[in-house]
Amino acid sequence: MKKIVSFIVGGMLIASCNNQDTRFLDESGDAKYDKQDYKGAVADYTKAIEANANDTDAYNGRGNAKYELHDLAGAQADFNKAIEINPRYTDAYDGIGLVKVEQHDDTGAIIYYDKAIAINPKDEQAYYYRALSKMNLKNYKGAIEDYTKALTIDPKDSSAYADRGAAKETIEDYEGAASDYSKAIALNPNDADYYYERGNINFESGNYKAAVADADKAIELNTNYEEAYLNRGYAKAKLHDYKGAIADYTKAIAIDPKDEDAYVSRANTKLATGDNTGAIADYSNALQINPKHAQLYYNRGTAKCKLEDYKGALADYDRAVRVNPKLISIYFESAKLSTRLQDYRGAINDYTKIIEIKPTNADAYYNRAIETHLLGGSREKVCEDLNMAKELGDIRAYKKINEFCR
Repeated sequence: MKKIVSFIVGGMLIASCNNQDTRFLDESGDAKYDKQDYKGAVADYTKAIEANANDTDAYNGRGNAKYELHDLAGAQADFNKAIEINPRYTDAYDGIGLVKVEQHDDTGAIIYYDKAIAINPKDEQAYYYRALSKMNLKNYKGAIEDYTKALTIDPKDSSAYADRGAAKETIEDYEGAASDYSKAIALNPNDADYYYERGNINFESGNYKAAVADADKAIELNTNYEEAYLNRGYAKAKLHDYKGAIADYTKAIAIDPKDEDAYVSRANTKLATGDNTGAIADYSNALQINPKHAQLYYNRGTAKCKLEDYKGALADYDRAVRVNPKLISIYFESAKLSTRLQDYRGAINDYTKIIEIKPTNADAYYNRAIETHLLGGSREKVCEDLNMAKELGDIRAYKKINEFCR
């Protein structure tokens, strides 16, 4: 009997050691995960599983680490194993939900978050993740409801306030969004993103001074926050602080020399303040980054026109319509410039193109009639266009019909 007792005691001792080993490996895996050493974490969780094949925490931890390593199939397999061992292990359901999101299956993700919540209605994480999936599915009101439930469980979750603010901003509840970002800031005053996002809302609400103040704080917390410099520039421009706006755009460009928006914004501000040469340079830089942006050719053409470089302007208008042949406004500008240069045939071609795109454009018919007359074209063609303009409601055509067609 002593031998049997001794064996049983020994068995109990071995089991106790195994539990200690797996607990140590789980904690080691957790520590490596927190340090973003995901491969090391996988190795430790695997050792824990080898020591205890029913270690749900190890399967879940390894699933999380594999998820971070973009091994989605491996992650889901580990989460499924944790659920197989313990069907009420809610963290694993949440993990599968995250895998589904990465696979662009938010509807599938919500099914797993629903399961987690059914098991544990106090699973704040599941509400939060479900809200994110509802955001992706454009169910903004549903997302707000889930963020609110998450905050009922954990009222100190600054991320939930911030994300609820983003959802409210999307449905144009700017007051509610600003309030949520303010609550997030109160909980975490050192997060530059919260100030940046509240600044966006203040800008959308027309509160430009507050937008500048929020951008100031975001930049104070992150001196290389390029988007904050851009947003502050937008707000300063609205406040007619054009010099300050240009300085902010310049700072944004210094941080990211490939930022098309920064060049375009600086160019637009220079154009508005009469620095046409500077505007042309910035539009050119932006076009080097994105040569398929028709509006930039148009804007650069406008700047060249202001400098009386009419041929250069026409060349840019031509480039613009090559990129986007349906931009009616550019054909109009090109036609006006052709008329100034007494290139009536070129103007007629532009108005003809407008009519092809939009056959009900009365201005195009009227102007083509005038250009045809200036070119010495047939009276029949002039009157045909004037009558069409009249039918489309252009009252100027009545006088010209009496002048040319009687």
